[in-house]
Amino acid sequence: MKEQTKKTTTQPTGKNEVEQLKAQIKKLETQLSQQPQSLEEKIKFFQEKQEMIKRLNLLDNYADNLLKVGEEIQKDQEEDEFLTDRYFMKITYKPTTYGSEQEVLKIQNIKLIGEVLGFAIGKINEKRNELQTLINA
Repeated sequence: MKEQTKKTTTQPTGKNEVEQLKAQIKKLETQLSQQPQSLEEKIKFFQEKQEMIKRLNLLDNYADNLLKVGEEIQKDQEEDEFLTDRYFMKITYKPTTYGSEQEVLKIQNIKLIGEVLGFAIGKINEKRNELQTLINA
């Protein structure tokens, strides 16, 4: 006698598939309704996206520069330099738009500068992620 083998195909449950498709349709309809309708709205929409991309590129450059300096500071910190003439951070302000800058604070502690850079890089990355989300929306 020959053995008969049954072919079993697994079919997804119809209800789950239908619910997933309905949710996907609803999501796509929401995205479509958020898109600009008139030509003027579309132009404005893409100009805003272009401005966000420019800001994102600027933040990318800032982050890259800060990371490079941060790496150099890490190397120097390993040498346990507390004060350095190579790195310093200045805080200045201008009392008027035409006035000259006045120094308020100058930090030469390499560890403190490293911490401030780390904080700044973290904030820049948060803003970069926010802009990237808006651009992709």
